[in-house]
Amino acid sequence: MTGTSPFVRQCRVVIRERRLLSTIEEIPIGADPEADMAYLAANPAGHGPALSYEGGSLIGPAEICRFLDLLGDGPSLSGNGSAQRLAVTERLGFALAGTELAVRLMHETKRPAAERSALWLRRWRAGLDRTLDRLESLRTESTSLDLGEIATVIGLTYLDLRLPHIDWRDSRPLLARTQVSLERRDSFKTTHPAT
Repeated sequence: MTGTSPFVRQCRVVIRERRLLSTIEEIPIGADPEADMAYLAANPAGHGPALSYEGGSLIGPAEICRFLDLLGDGPSLSGNGSAQRLAVTERLGFALAGTELAVRLMHETKRPAAERSALWLRRWRAGLDRTLDRLESLRTESTSLDLGEIATVIGLTYLDLRLPHIDWRDSRPLLARTQVSLERRDSFKTTHPAT
């Protein structure tokens, strides 16, 4: 695991919410995942989280989190019934897409100014804004903790940490309130990249 990856953090929050910390070992990897042979054996793509188990491995935050949700104790984070599961899956998909756009923006802004692509920066930023608007429109005051909410809040916190110049709160008050509320939970506090 890497301490700053929002995708890894999603899995770490789910592990804590499902009370699996005593049965799953979190193994940190160095700054260069390409140098970690055990990680590459579990995740040949060398990108994102990996969960190894006897006989195989899973990669990708959505797949890992859905599997973890089948284990442990407590209410399901995937939703109950087809309508609720569909709503959770919809929010999870948009949250992961928005976070991926934020990661791309962050990496592009780290490049030397002469090498940055203004075209991609515009496209990714526009896509991020549209995705945040969609996530805001999908929010309801009654939405409970689930995989979609976890991924959304972690993506928003990633934006705050890596792209603080992006002001997403003013036009998205429901997302802002949700972020403040969930970041107070123990599972979020103990996995925060700043800790």
